[in-house]
Amino acid sequence: MTRTSTNNNRSLWTLALLAATALAGIVVVWARVRETSKTPSNKANDIAHQQPPQISDLTLAMLSKESFQPRNNRPQFAGPQACAECHRQNYEGFLQTKHPYTCREVNAQSMPPGFLSGSNQLQSVFPDVRFEMSREGSTFVQTSVQKIQGVERRTQSKLDLVLGAGGVADDVFLSWKADGHLWELPMAWLYPSQEWASSHFDPHTGGEFSRAMTPRCVECHNTWIEHIPGTINQYHRDGAILGVTCEVCHGPAGQHVEFHAANPGQTKGQQIVAVTKLARERHIEVCTQCHSNAMRPKGAPFSHRPGNALEDSFKTLPTQATEDDRVANQISYLRQSKCFIETDSMTCVTCHNPHQPHDSQKSGSASCIACHNQPPACQSNDQFPAEVRQNCISCHMPSYLKININFQTANDNYVPPIRRTEHQIAIHQHATNETLLNHFKNLTDELSREQVRKLTADLVHHFEMEASRCDQQYRFLAGIAARREVLRIQDTPEAAEELRNAVKRHEDLENKFLAALKMIRDGNSKQGISLFEEILEINPRDSKAHGRLGTEYAKAGNMEKAVQHLQQVAIIDPNDSYGFSMLGWISYLEGRFKNSLNYHTLAEELEPGEAKIKYQKALALIRLGNADEAIKSLKDVLIIEPLHADALPTLIQGLLSTGQAEQAIPFAERAARGSELRSLNVLVMLAESYASANQKEKALSAYQLSIKLAQQQEPARVPQLRKAMSQLIQ
Repeated sequence: MTRTSTNNNRSLWTLALLAATALAGIVVVWARVRETSKTPSNKANDIAHQQPPQISDLTLAMLSKESFQPRNNRPQFAGPQACAECHRQNYEGFLQTKHPYTCREVNAQSMPPGFLSGSNQLQSVFPDVRFEMSREGSTFVQTSVQKIQGVERRTQSKLDLVLGAGGVADDVFLSWKADGHLWELPMAWLYPSQEWASSHFDPHTGGEFSRAMTPRCVECHNTWIEHIPGTINQYHRDGAILGVTCEVCHGPAGQHVEFHAANPGQTKGQQIVAVTKLARERHIEVCTQCHSNAMRPKGAPFSHRPGNALEDSFKTLPTQATEDDRVANQISYLRQSKCFIETDSMTCVTCHNPHQPHDSQKSGSASCIACHNQPPACQSNDQFPAEVRQNCISCHMPSYLKININFQTANDNYVPPIRRTEHQIAIHQHATNETLLNHFKNLTDELSREQVRKLTADLVHHFEMEASRCDQQYRFLAGIAARREVLRIQDTPEAAEELRNAVKRHEDLENKFLAALKMIRDGNSKQGISLFEEILEINPRDSKAHGRLGTEYAKAGNMEKAVQHLQQVAIIDPNDSYGFSMLGWISYLEGRFKNSLNYHTLAEELEPGEAKIKYQKALALIRLGNADEAIKSLKDVLIIEPLHADALPTLIQGLLSTGQAEQAIPFAERAARGSELRSLNVLVMLAESYASANQKEKALSAYQLSIKLAQQQEPARVPQLRKAMSQLIQ
C-alpha cells in the first residue's frame, strides 16, 4: 500500500469516526443543558410520590396511540362520481380531456399495442440489459433481463398503474409492491413513434431497474393517494382517487356533497372553491400547482388546497433554460408575455376550458382575436397568404421539443416524445418562417418552390446556430434538441451525423457518471475521482459531478479541493442544495458550528421538506447552545419522518435536558411503539422520560422490560438499570 492511499484511508476513517460520534457528542451537550436547567424539587410532590408503585410488564397497549400519527384516509374527498350527480355537463365534458387519465389502473382496452409478440422487446443502450413486455389475460408484465458473467437473470414486475396523458405522448408504468411501495418501471410506450423506449437507468443496479415514485410526482397525477410519512414511495392503496379530477381544482367536496344531499334545492351551504371567483394569482395557481416548477414541498403530500397561496405549500424553482424545467412550466413563460403583463384579467382559462377537450389552434386563435380584433393588431398580416392570416398560434406560440422529458429507444437516445406549445406569446421569427414553409410546401409553382428553399435554409441556419450556442454554454441536452429540429426541417446525412455525435457525447458523459458511482460503491474512490475529473474536463458546468467529486475529496481528506467543488454546485445550479448541505456537514465535523448553521439554513431554503437537512441544522443549533430553535427543528424533522432514527432520540434527550419531560413522553412512546418494544436504548429513554415526569408506575414498567431485554442483548447494562429502578422505588 502506498503512503498516499494510507493517508487517504486514515482521513476517511477520521471522517467516518467524527460522523459516528456526532450523536454521542450531542448527548453530552444536552447533559450540560440539563445541569444548568434543574429546578428546585417540590417537597410536597416528592412526598406524594413516595408510595410504593405498582410494577407491571410494559406492553404496546399501555402506550398512547396518539403518540403516532393516525391514518389520514381521504380527508373529505368525495370522488368525481359524486360531483357528476349534479354537474353532469361539466363532468362529461371533463372526461373528454386528458386530466382524468394522467394516472389510471391497467386496463386491457386502453393499453398500447406493444405487448403483442414480435414487438414486445427492447434492447437497451447497454448490451447486457434488455426488456420484454408481455400479457397473460388481464395481467401485464415487464421482464428485465440482465446478463451477468454470461448468465441471464430475469426479474418480473406486474404493471398496476399507467402514468401519462391519456395515450397522447407517452405511457409509463407503475408497480405496487405488497408492502405498499410504488415504483416507476423503466419501460415506456411512445405514441408519436409507436415504439417501446426506456427511461434512463443505472445498469449497475440490477433487478427491475425501477425508481421510487415520489410524493410530488404522485400528487401531480392524482387527486388523492395516502402517503405514509417518513417514506419516499410507500402509500396506502385503499381510498385512492386516481387521475386529476374535480377536487384538485375545486377542493375536497365531501361536506359540500353531504350538505346538498341532505338539503336538495338549497343554493347556499357548504361550498367548494369557485375558481373563477378567486383573485387572479390564486386562480392561476389552481393550474400551476402542477404546470410550474413548484417542486419542493413545504408540507404533507396532498395538503395544498386551491385558493391558498402556492408558495405556502411548495418552493418554486427558477430556471434559465427549458431543459431544466420540471416536466411542465408553462406559467413562467406566460408571465414573460406582453399579453399577460399588460392585462390584469388573463389567466390559464382565457385559452383553456378545463371542462372541454383542448384544441390549441382553435381555442388559442379565438382567444387572440377576442383582444386583437382589429387588422392593425398584426402588422405583418397583410404580407401573409390569406390561408395563414388567422393562424395566430403557429407564429406567436409555436411548438417545440420538450427535451427535459426524454427516453432511450432501440436506435436512439434522449428522444423527447412531447412537442409543447411555447407559452411566451411573442414574435418568433423562426415560427413565422415555418408557418410559411408549411404553406408553400403545398404549392407547386416555381415561386413557391423558391420560397421553400429559402425558408428551409433560414430555418436550418436558425437551429444550427442554436445548437452551437447550446454547446458553447455546455447545454448539451438542449443542443441535441436543436439538432433534432434541423433533421426535422431537412433530413440530410450531415444533419443525422451531427445528431448522432451530440447524442454519443452526452451518452458517454452519463455512462462515465454511472461508472464513477459504481467505483465508489465498490470502494474504489480513486478511480471514481478520476472519472468525475474526466467529466468536468468535457463539461465544467456539471453540478452533480462537482458535488460528488467534492464529497470524495472530503472523504480522502483533501478539504481544499472538496470545498472548491462543493461551492461550484450552488454557483452552477442555484436550485441544488447538495453543495450547501455537504459544506454544512463538513463544517460541523470540523467544529465550525456557526458556518454549519449558515450552510444548512441555505440548504433548507432550497429543500424545505428535506428531513436530513433539518436534522443536521438542529445539530449545529445544539452545539451553538440554541436549545429552543434546535428542538423546533427536530420537531419539524419528525413531521416529515415520524420515526427518524436520529432525530427522535435527539429530541427526547433535548426535551428531558431542558426540563420538558411531559413533552418528551409522546415522542418516547412513539419511538417505543415504532421499535415494537425491541430496542433497549429506546426503552431506557422511555423509562427516563416517565421518571422525569414523575410517572413512576410507567417508569418502573419500562425499566422492568429494559432489564429483561438487557439480559438478552447487553448483560453489562443490567446493574445500571437495576440501580435506576431501585432509586425510583425508594
